[in-house]
Amino acid sequence: MKKLISLFLASLILAGAAAAQEASQKLDDIIDEMIAARGEEYAAIRDKAPEISPEFRKQLELEAKEDNWKSDNWRRALYASVLIGRVDNPGLFEKVNNPEGIKPEFYKKRAASKPAVFRELTALGRQAIPALLELFEKMMDIHPLGTPPAPEGSDIDSKKEAREARKRERDAFRAGIVGAIARIGDGRAFRFSVELLENRDDNTRIIAAEAAATCGRAGSEGVLKKIASDKGENDEVRCACLKALGFLESRSALDVLGEELIDESAQVRSAAIEGISRMTSQRRWRIAGALLKAEVVSLRAAGSRLLADRVEKDSNSDVRCKAARALGRIADAGVVGRLRRISKDCEDKEVAGAAAEAIELIKRNSAPVSGNR
Repeated sequence: MKKLISLFLASLILAGAAAAQEASQKLDDIIDEMIAARGEEYAAIRDKAPEISPEFRKQLELEAKEDNWKSDNWRRALYASVLIGRVDNPGLFEKVNNPEGIKPEFYKKRAASKPAVFRELTALGRQAIPALLELFEKMMDIHPLGTPPAPEGSDIDSKKEAREARKRERDAFRAGIVGAIARIGDGRAFRFSVELLENRDDNTRIIAAEAAATCGRAGSEGVLKKIASDKGENDEVRCACLKALGFLESRSALDVLGEELIDESAQVRSAAIEGISRMTSQRRWRIAGALLKAEVVSLRAAGSRLLADRVEKDSNSDVRCKAARALGRIADAGVVGRLRRISKDCEDKEVAGAAAEAIELIKRNSAPVSGNR
């Protein structure tokens, strides 16, 4: 009898192992097909996936683990998460794919010429990350958008108007998706954001820089520094990366921003100022409850010195004013002496006025003193 029970249990174990292996192979095949396809072909493959049995779900959950999103095979984790999410929360996918802001009757009410989906998508939070990535990667080319194509037989002007409206909608929708991903700042979207930053058109790279920073934090520093420092890069992409470096809390990122403060392009210098302002602003660190930490005081003092140099020495009046206003936001009292001299002695009245305004802001905010400089 004991032998029969042992044989029965062994057969159950073997059957379970075989079922797990079959589920794993089926999952591998489906996800490989999903990764390779786009548009209608992708949707057909996704929708023909078998009903998620307990065994199949277990395999999906293993594939979708957060650690797997950090690997070179992060798309496997994405599409496993998509299969789970479309079963568990189909309403969420519907909201991502058909936001109110894509409809002309919604955005034209606000006197806008293109969709406004950023806030709506951002409000869905980190649970929406798989749906947002799926939409951007696989479904945008076939999305119906808000404006339908011109009917058959329409005149040339009507066709052109509809075509241009649909392009505006698609571009705005793409930008809204990446913007929402950046604001949500979920680490699962980091590899996606870096791929956009490294491989897409410049307009997409510009909006992807912030997403790479907020989703990857310290992990994004290398790629952002590389692009920001590359004089052969598109200036607008460089500027986006410099501003994105401001999301990091790193002395090495601050050093890169400092180096670009002497770039020959005033646009690049202005972007570096924005990055430093973002990294070292008093409001940011007060909200984080870390304003008086030694490393934060040191970071803010270093940033303030860099910007005070620009107020004194930059060849461009607008850049000097921008640096002065940034010092007001950083609110480090250690630069008040330098700002006071500029406000009294500078022949450029706009720069002198910006320096005076910065002093008043610093006084109002009672920033901690980092020492006379």
